[in-house]
Amino acid sequence: KQIVKAVGKDGSYEMVKQYEIEGGQHLVFRMYSSEGLNYHDFELVKVKDKTWIADMFIYTTGENFSKSMGDVISGYLGNGTGNGDAKVKQLQKFREIRSLADRKDYKAANRLYQSMPSELKTTRMLQVVYLEIAHELGDSIYKKAVKEFEEQYKGDSTMYLSLMDPYLVNKDYERAMQCVEGVDKLINKDPLLDLYRGLIFKMMNKPEAAGAALEKLSASMPDFQEGQIELI
Repeated sequence: KQIVKAVGKDGSYEMVKQYEIEGGQHLVFRMYSSEGLNYHDFELVKVKDKTWIADMFIYTTGENFSKSMGDVISGYLGNGTGNGDAKVKQLQKFREIRSLADRKDYKAANRLYQSMPSELKTTRMLQVVYLEIAHELGDSIYKKAVKEFEEQYKGDSTMYLSLMDPYLVNKDYERAMQCVEGVDKLINKDPLLDLYRGLIFKMMNKPEAAGAALEKLSASMPDFQEGQIELI
């Protein structure tokens, strides 16, 4: 449901590659829409001749889904206030924040986020969601959120995708490009990233480099409409 909502009418969810590591099979999918870019790396297992998804590495959070949810649950269990029922209700707030953000009710999502215990505000999953919310609450709030996020995660190679936008906000185009290259290295090549190279080169006032990146994108993905429009 979350993927369908994120992709919307004009986005896409496509497999980028399959690879094997230490005998385990993985599939990498790209989720692209007007809301942005993300990748899911599915770890597969076979049980009784059936294939299942054991875990999923989410590139915007820089960690496995099991780790993110474990941290969220641990944060609530570690919060000393309230009985068991109260903690369950608090845990449900997390889903409500995501739901409010999906409905573009960012002010309500922010109010609910601010009411969360500190143990949860420090989890990667919630911080990434808050960065998305803050983006819609005005420049001053977003820049403050970006500064805090950047200070916490700069130098963390698993957070390239989420750091790209903060660097662009700060007009730090060199670091934004480093994030693009870092993501491409982790995935081991995705032609769609040439779109981001082209856009960043354009911001850097390097039209020839921007054109070269977009021409490369056009050759690799001729049916990708946004790439053709940017090239024009």
